[in-house]
Amino acid sequence: QVLLEPVVRAGMEALKAAGRNGRLFVFHSSLPTAQAPGQLRNRVDSKLLGTDKEKTLLAPASSAYQKLAEECVKCGVGVELFLTPTTYMDVATLADFASTTGGEAHFYNHFIVNRDGDRLIADLKHSVSRFTAFDAVMRVRSSTGLRPTAFYGAFLMSNTTDIELGCVDEDKAIAVELKHDDKLKEEDLPFFQSALLYTDVYGHRMLRVHNLALNCTSKYPDLYRGCDLDTIVNFFSKSVIKASLSMPYKNIRENFSKQCAIILSCYRKHCSSQSPIGQLILPDSLKLLPMYANCLLKSDALLSPPVVTLDEKCWLMSHLLSLSTLPLIRFLYPRMLPLHELE
Repeated sequence: QVLLEPVVRAGMEALKAAGRNGRLFVFHSSLPTAQAPGQLRNRVDSKLLGTDKEKTLLAPASSAYQKLAEECVKCGVGVELFLTPTTYMDVATLADFASTTGGEAHFYNHFIVNRDGDRLIADLKHSVSRFTAFDAVMRVRSSTGLRPTAFYGAFLMSNTTDIELGCVDEDKAIAVELKHDDKLKEEDLPFFQSALLYTDVYGHRMLRVHNLALNCTSKYPDLYRGCDLDTIVNFFSKSVIKASLSMPYKNIRENFSKQCAIILSCYRKHCSSQSPIGQLILPDSLKLLPMYANCLLKSDALLSPPVVTLDEKCWLMSHLLSLSTLPLIRFLYPRMLPLHELE
């Protein structure tokens, strides 16, 4: 019989009793099937895989872990899960639990020491040594006429404005979607502020504030010239992964492809209307957008078994949802090294 929720809860209560924030490093290899809070069962149904109902298998199965995650966040505790299964272990539930606390799940499918041991040790070293803050609350503000409407990443939101994290580290990124309700004048400067209140490793309460002012323009060439491809790909990746929890892959593919097509066709219409009809015209800043879009749609995070196991897919979805820009770009389009030229 295997337990998980009571074990994590015991660690959280120990930190709480000591009046400390912190992280729990949990190594786990089996489905928690014991008659206790957090009990899970094998819910893989081959009839649902690849269908519109597959999304039910991608959602967490137990509310016990969601409640525990909320308690961890309130106590300033993050959870790092190192999962080494040989069979199904409901990563959809466990990875969501870890990411809600601000931590993450590390997944080693069909774990073999000789093959995966070095990677596990490297991941553990990196996780322990990277800069981490605790008991964090983040809020994004904007000037009149603009407002945040959607948030993507690994965190807890108990209201519509505050992003709460038991812990947050240097490898995480949060994407925010903004909507403008008023007309923006070119002479006005829209302002944005991201404020993060957190506790550092020495127990000091700190506040980190980022302020940003941007220019407004009604000219399409200026708009496309200022596009940041890596940021756009990161945002699209997070929004697509989030949508996959409620929409079938076919609809996601159509909607995302349509978004990319509108972005590129708009450039041709307003910035290069004199070019021959049959000639492909792309803005310099977004020339690689079709490639990254294709990489995202063909990634294992969006494919279904038997191409990838259900646990692998759920872990990748959770992983991509929190990745910062550079690691995400490298995931979608890995760097190629000519082995025959290496000494």
